[in-house]
Amino acid sequence: MAEENTITPFAEFQSLPLSYILAEPLNGVVKAHMLAAQTTREYIEKLKDESIEFSVKKTAADGSDTGQEVRIVAPILSIIPVPNLRIDSLSVNFRYSINHTLKDKKDQALEAKMKAGTTGWLSSFVDVSLSGSVSTRSSSESEMNRSGTLEISMQASEAEQPEGLKKILNMLANTISETEV
Repeated sequence: MAEENTITPFAEFQSLPLSYILAEPLNGVVKAHMLAAQTTREYIEKLKDESIEFSVKKTAADGSDTGQEVRIVAPILSIIPVPNLRIDSLSVNFRYSINHTLKDKKDQALEAKMKAGTTGWLSSFVDVSLSGSVSTRSSSESEMNRSGTLEISMQASEAEQPEGLKKILNMLANTISETEV
């Protein structure tokens, strides 16, 4: 029985794909960054030619109504936030434990007796007795507990806009026009 379970905990630890377990979350973060950048690009591409137009009444510095109305035209990208996510941190915690218990117990008891006899005039001279008993008891126990835990936590936040995007958004903000109605 003990020879059937020859895998030792050490050998089992060696067979764990630790490089895969630890590297795959990092690959996921890189892919997430690529997807976030692609989403930002698509967002800008979709809204780059859109603008909003509206009219408002102009007020004086003291808050009084000047009686003037102005029409404002502004590029959408200059007035709404552009999504720009980044992953701030990644934690990978991996725990694995192996409990290995083998028990093998065997008991064996043998007993033999014999009784033989004869009939007739020899029966008073010959008396042989034989009896037999065989008792075997075997007990085996095998227990192997394997467990594993993989905890991954990731923190993401809105990143500061890259300088090039800031310049483009400033240029768009400068195109906001105001005309009297």
